[in-house]
Amino acid sequence: MKYSLKILTAFLLVTLSSINGFAQQGNFKVQLNKSIFKALDTIKIIANQPPKKGAVATLFLMAENEEGMVWEMRWPMLDGHSEASLILPDSLPQGQYRFHFSLLQNLFTVFGKVKTPEQVNKLNCTLLTAAGDLYESETDVNKEGRFIYKNVLFQDAATLLFTLPEDSDKENLNIEISTVLDSVVYPRKDKILDIYIGDTEPESGLKKMISVNDDPEANVQVLEAVTVYSKPTNRGEIFNKKYSGGLFKDMNERIINLLDNSFLLNSGSTLQLIQTQTPGIMISRGIRPAAFWRGEPISFYINEMRASMIEAEMIPLTDIAIIKVYPPPFFGNTGGAGGAIAIYTKRGGFTNDNYKNAFKVKGYTPLISIFSVSPDRY
Repeated sequence: MKYSLKILTAFLLVTLSSINGFAQQGNFKVQLNKSIFKALDTIKIIANQPPKKGAVATLFLMAENEEGMVWEMRWPMLDGHSEASLILPDSLPQGQYRFHFSLLQNLFTVFGKVKTPEQVNKLNCTLLTAAGDLYESETDVNKEGRFIYKNVLFQDAATLLFTLPEDSDKENLNIEISTVLDSVVYPRKDKILDIYIGDTEPESGLKKMISVNDDPEANVQVLEAVTVYSKPTNRGEIFNKKYSGGLFKDMNERIINLLDNSFLLNSGSTLQLIQTQTPGIMISRGIRPAAFWRGEPISFYINEMRASMIEAEMIPLTDIAIIKVYPPPFFGNTGGAGGAIAIYTKRGGFTNDNYKNAFKVKGYTPLISIFSVSPDRY
């Protein structure tokens, strides 16, 4: 996956001026179920803030151990309340940990800027989560090209795509984004709780831990950089989620993804590509051309409409987004007999082969999760 690291100093200043500040000392309370834990124990985190401070927020946790390893986690706060559980694996480094908690009076939010010279008034936003959920919405773009995408809750990472409305006559689109959840976060000392993780309890109790990540002069949230990922490898997956319907959706199919693999365009023709990518398919080109998969006949579909094999072969590979191959029995066929090949042509912003306005973004830590053995920073 190609990516570029951009230091968006001026852009982040605009970002931070557009959102509410981090919670001041005493504006929220955080408590743990205990302070000394053993392997396989569960750390239970409960956070509350007065309702007048806002109905929604994001609770950040930067956890560090004595060796300077850092873990970053985040959970949504709804109606001023959040509860999370971290299960401790037996392979987690033992010793003392310091938990830095801070609060942002906002949920997941992306601040973007359209850098295309032509004026853009609206953008289509498509979010595909790691769980396979698809969210679609539309956002306004102001005269300066700035826009905000917010209030979507999802766990782990997701892919966020921006496309022009389908009725737009513009071809080029160049977008830059930033999000607090994607940024390198050094929370200030809003709430600090020390814990110990080990097979035996510390003899003298918890000691004063010297943090290598503390900045005694810092009294604001520091956002060092934003990592922007371009051209992810799952555009085909997003296209499939967005445009597949009925019996063509979420079946036991094999997907040939031409959106992310330009090498497939050298296959000569659609049928040649299908044969090379799907072992077992045989093509008969006699008076009555037909296709078979392990002896079973194959029906062809173009954008989920029944078509002949000759019509399918006439489509230029450069016009195809994905091809889905269904083994027998495919119940979209009459009586469910035989297999099927469904060809989907490019549309909705996917027509641009130089498409680069898809980004990997971080979501929230699952409310019940395992404390990762691998730190985010060291």
